[in-house]
Amino acid sequence: MAIPLEVQGLRKLRTYSLIGIISTIISLFLDVLFPFTTPFTAVPPGSPPGTIVRVFERLMNVILPFLIVGVILSIISLLFLRSGFKELVRAGRDLKTGLTGASIYLVAFVLLMIGVAVLFTSLVQVLPSISSNAPPPSPYLAPLVGGVLIVIIGAIAALVGVIMVIIGLYKVGSIYQDGLIKVGAILIIIPYLNIVAPFLLFFGLGNAIRKAETGFSPQTQNYPPPPPSQYPPAPPQQGPAVYQVGVGTLDDSGVARLTLYSASPLTLSSAVLQTPTGPRQAISFSPRDLSPGYNNLEVQLGFISLPKGTYNLDLTFANGVLVRTFVTH
Repeated sequence: MAIPLEVQGLRKLRTYSLIGIISTIISLFLDVLFPFTTPFTAVPPGSPPGTIVRVFERLMNVILPFLIVGVILSIISLLFLRSGFKELVRAGRDLKTGLTGASIYLVAFVLLMIGVAVLFTSLVQVLPSISSNAPPPSPYLAPLVGGVLIVIIGAIAALVGVIMVIIGLYKVGSIYQDGLIKVGAILIIIPYLNIVAPFLLFFGLGNAIRKAETGFSPQTQNYPPPPPSQYPPAPPQQGPAVYQVGVGTLDDSGVARLTLYSASPLTLSSAVLQTPTGPRQAISFSPRDLSPGYNNLEVQLGFISLPKGTYNLDLTFANGVLVRTFVTH
């Protein structure tokens, strides 16, 4: 059974928030662990020059495994975040800001990790000189400065990406009318309070998924519906129940995408788009045979120039059932 793009996208955003919960727990564990590392990292007065290097190595042996796990989880969570926004955009939701922000944030995070790695490598080489009060070797100064610049650029890009992601997640809360998502999105950027953000997002997105699975039609477009008298109403349905889930999309190339729910197998025989200049017969559609459950339908109408708005797409099945669906352009 095919899962609607809308539900897929929301599930991926929820996975992003779940990974955020795991990362938060790891961060809290490190906050508790760090004070216990003081006896192992303290530098007694009058210690020999190499003591700082050895202390630094001991500290890294304790923290580095957690840092590696944190980096891996962050990259995975950002991939889910971007993929979730991408699926929702494909489903016709106005969330391109979130998709762009997630992409910027992912690139910025990689830059930050590269910069930190360069800084770490350079510090390892420079620390012996610092501990012995000797000038640092000049070959390592350039990478050190370069690492700082990369970190600064990555931090600025990450800030831009985070703000766009917050806007995107807030829009998700508005679309599915869920206050937990809105509050969680805002708290992402607020220090200390951001630890509860992934929890709020997780529960809020769970509510949004349940709404999407039950046929909730989010209001993502402000286009007025066509006048009732513009086209004749669809005849009452007979036979197996089939209905549209959410609102479909119609792109500039003349491809309509929508999700249908069918209670039993059905065969689609024709699709007609009602336009101000008259009906437009579909060139092709896929899949032709609907299976029980959710079906992602793609209808090829050919290039067509239409004003922005909501249009009726009438689907006729082999058993004579006619279903009127809606797509936004």
